[in-house]
Amino acid sequence: MARDFQLSSPSGFEGGQPRLTLGRIVPGILFAVWLAVVGLQAVYHVVWRDEVRALSLALNGGSLIDMVGAVHGEGHPLLWYLLLRGTHELFPVPQVLPGVALAVAVIAALLLAFVSPLPWPVIGLCLAGYAFLFEYSVEARNYGITMMMLFFLAAYYRRGGRNGIVIGLLLVLLANCNVHSDILAGAFLLFWGGDIYLDNGLRCFAQARQWAVATGLTILGMGLCAATVFPTFNDAVVPQWHQELHVWSLAVALVDPAGQSRFGELAGVRLAPNLLHGVGKVIIEGIGSVILYGSTLGLVRRPAAFIAALGSMLMLSLFFTFVYGGSYRHDALWLSFLVALYWMVWEMPQKGKAGEGQGFCVYLSRIGVVFFVVLLGIQAVRGVVNLALAVETGVPRSQSANFATYVKDHVALRDAILIADPDYLLEPMPYYLRNPTYLMRQQVYGNVVKFTTKARLDMSLGDVLAVAETLHKTTGRPVVILLQHGIVANQPEVAYAEGYDWTLSVTPRQASQFLQATILLKHFAPASTNESFDAYLLRS
Repeated sequence: MARDFQLSSPSGFEGGQPRLTLGRIVPGILFAVWLAVVGLQAVYHVVWRDEVRALSLALNGGSLIDMVGAVHGEGHPLLWYLLLRGTHELFPVPQVLPGVALAVAVIAALLLAFVSPLPWPVIGLCLAGYAFLFEYSVEARNYGITMMMLFFLAAYYRRGGRNGIVIGLLLVLLANCNVHSDILAGAFLLFWGGDIYLDNGLRCFAQARQWAVATGLTILGMGLCAATVFPTFNDAVVPQWHQELHVWSLAVALVDPAGQSRFGELAGVRLAPNLLHGVGKVIIEGIGSVILYGSTLGLVRRPAAFIAALGSMLMLSLFFTFVYGGSYRHDALWLSFLVALYWMVWEMPQKGKAGEGQGFCVYLSRIGVVFFVVLLGIQAVRGVVNLALAVETGVPRSQSANFATYVKDHVALRDAILIADPDYLLEPMPYYLRNPTYLMRQQVYGNVVKFTTKARLDMSLGDVLAVAETLHKTTGRPVVILLQHGIVANQPEVAYAEGYDWTLSVTPRQASQFLQATILLKHFAPASTNESFDAYLLRS
């Protein structure tokens, strides 16, 4: 498939003697540059609530069983929490959170650069992509582990590994990275099963038996994922059907994945926001869908890989359209799977009728490789642009670190109780501070917010002040209040919709009373997430 991309012999040998080639030297240089850029970002990265929330859950309880109970219903399977808790047992500091994320990304990058057969231009585009540069390396979430597990699978399969137990266990881990990865685990089994059939038809019982073992283990892994995720206690954020399910909406989601699901972000639709209206929107999204479909065509001479790539894309497109829209970190999971498929079949002997001859299929596969490179190029553009913007603006993900520094610099605040509206502004604080945090809507001390309709949904600024005064009276400790919405004297009556069915209402009288009862410490802004806020100290 597209030997035009081969810049050196895969073995790196000539005449029986090892030789240095671009294909052997450049990946090392690319990896070193990538590691330097990502490492520097990690040093200055400010964690935000979605990152710290996982660490707080992972450290919940005195035992592993307690932790499993704490994460049950959270919406994510166990693997990320196990990695965090296990690492924290060895290194009991909060910095294990970005440390584990970076370690996972480094392993994936090492496999890609030094184990994969992909040519160095493709490796370079992958490493420069937004997922590798930030989402799956600097951002400490449970999505980078999907990429790592897929690359382990690709490396094992590429080297001829077909042991059902080994592949099955890898797929069990993959299925417990995140819910989306269950689809990718199923797609890998589809690829492997198709490869077996195209190799031997129905005659190879030994390989079929290995496939069956892996399938059985994968089903168990998917069951473990489902048992961990459901039923969710975050009933205010359970997936909702985005559209009415009917034949037309189903067809549009399949035909136009870049326009009808989150895949548009992957296909570069967001790179031209000024054109996303009217006819321009239709054209840009149509081009995006062509790129997505076209990028699978490079696998057409290995039909099983092509079907797995196409099927997983369509399944995820339906998921994004009708169940949960997600964001770039979700649809980039499919890109990781696509890279793994190219990895496994790159310049390998072709199978099935599509690989027997030359002609149309060869031509089609070369066009597909071009689309694949274009898709990777789009990610690289986004990765470099976002890196440049981050350097230029210096805007952190959250103001939590700046607030923590302020508290540590003021002795009178070091034992203060923290409250906030919305409550989730408190979730990143345990990473930086030891101050107790009180969740007003749940009316409990804690560091993990439950987005449930059973909480206190409607609050007023007067309620916030009353909670602060009660906490100060019962504990004798200072109380610091974080508010996402600015409060000014004589402001008109307003009700803020904060998501999760939460509202905060403010009247002119409440605003006046609040400002009289508190001292504005500082305005903490801006942030690239919604974690900007004003900090107030309750007057003693």
